[in-house]
Amino acid sequence: MVKYSRKILLLLIVAAFVASVNLFSQPRFGKIIIENGNVFDSTESNALYVKDVMNALHIITKPYVIEDELLFDKDDELTEQVILETERNLRMTGLFTDVRIELDSTGFDYYDAYIVTKDRWSLTPSILYGTGGGISEYGGRLSEKNLLGTGNRIEFEGLYRNENDIRWQGYTSLEMPRVFRSEFSLLASLQANRFRTDQRINFFDPYRNTQDLLSYGMLLNNSFGSDFLYFNNIDTAILLPFHERVGTAYFSRAINKENRLFFTGLVEYNQTDRGIAQSRRAFDNSGKILIQFSSLSQKFTPVERVNLFRKEDLVVGGYGRVVLGKIFPIGSDGDNLLYLGGQGEQSYYDGTNYLFGQLTAGSAFKGAVASYTYQEFLGLGFHRLSESITLAGSFRQQTAWRWRALRQLILDNDFGLRGYDANRFVGENRLLANAEVRYFTGLDLWLFDFELAGFYDIGSVWNQTQKITESQFYNSVGIGLRFHSRKTSGEHSIFRVDFAYNMFDGKFGGIIFTTNQLFSPIKDHIYQLPKLFGVEFDAQ
Repeated sequence: MVKYSRKILLLLIVAAFVASVNLFSQPRFGKIIIENGNVFDSTESNALYVKDVMNALHIITKPYVIEDELLFDKDDELTEQVILETERNLRMTGLFTDVRIELDSTGFDYYDAYIVTKDRWSLTPSILYGTGGGISEYGGRLSEKNLLGTGNRIEFEGLYRNENDIRWQGYTSLEMPRVFRSEFSLLASLQANRFRTDQRINFFDPYRNTQDLLSYGMLLNNSFGSDFLYFNNIDTAILLPFHERVGTAYFSRAINKENRLFFTGLVEYNQTDRGIAQSRRAFDNSGKILIQFSSLSQKFTPVERVNLFRKEDLVVGGYGRVVLGKIFPIGSDGDNLLYLGGQGEQSYYDGTNYLFGQLTAGSAFKGAVASYTYQEFLGLGFHRLSESITLAGSFRQQTAWRWRALRQLILDNDFGLRGYDANRFVGENRLLANAEVRYFTGLDLWLFDFELAGFYDIGSVWNQTQKITESQFYNSVGIGLRFHSRKTSGEHSIFRVDFAYNMFDGKFGGIIFTTNQLFSPIKDHIYQLPKLFGVEFDAQ
């Protein structure tokens, strides 16, 4: 009996050992080491004498800011996806010019992870100047995107705009991606000029990555002043007074961590005084209860020389959602309707070609009668002609039916039709297509990389009473220059100069000087809050 017990015990020991080997056969993370470099390092001879001064003036990112974005800890299972998503999270903070995770084997399927980052210059005083479409603006901005190394952002801006004689406009904002290292984010902003003031504050717990299963928050907006109503080919605009207060609260629950499913509930309160009955917009003075079911699939792939010289994240996958809602009046001027909307998008990438397509549709109902019906298509893509040359394209179409409220979409330089006067073409529906050949040169201009571009734009706007075949199309061609800053990030890190030829009028449409690429041929698949589709209104 003792003899058999020893055999059983030996078998149990062998089984336990085999189980432990199987348990740890999957690669796992060992120690996690953070190596964060300053803005300039010894390899950058192009910076010369300024690098030591700028490094001394810059407060390097605190290690805990990087730690808060890591999606793994010691002994966690090691996968390529978790590494790529962590690198993407760090890049999306906008704090670094370089992010990479390097692994060092320590044996027994354990790997130490080195989080190697390089800080981006975060304090940016800017002289602002922009021109195009017959309007110009100038002023200054002071932006700190990494306040005291904490990852918080603060910005101040003063801008003089000659458009509609707006004159001086001020803007300030505070963004705290993690309030006191919590999961909550805070975004507060104030923008004001002599015609309009916008006050916004958002406090929310977002979906930061595929590991998050809950999101909730509150969004408040108070806007007042006057909006501009434009007319085709007429320089003057009518002022429409308004005061709008909107409060939104939502709660969302996610299921799964790869192909994710979401259930979201949202309530919104809208109280608006337009002053003029004819200026009423869809869903003014209406409460909304929206329920959304959505699904999301994401795969992250770093790419270069699409919008930027350096790495940016291309997300391949899909996103779909269905929105069900009840709209009820607040006061005597609101809507009492049911709502049904949907949106689906899909992308494809094979290393050379990228395609993105998004189809949106929605409508409100009172009994069997539909109103505020809207449909939109967005198509994006690029093709690599070579390692340095990218062909990029964008196509957007927006159409409304039975829209019983004021609606205004503008087609001009600001929206993407280069070479035409600002606010010249106005309608209720819109179509625009852009194509660019982008040549990312190897030319090194001190702290800038240099890009050349050739472009073609075509578009049209029309009203609900017209057919698209009856609308007039306008197009332009041109060439452009792009200067990419190596040490800053965000929408103002690119300086763009375009020379546009207006093919409709047959004349040179002027020089456009502004920031950022006109459009990005790639788009993230991301979770979005429930909304009523088609309420976009172009004002200032």
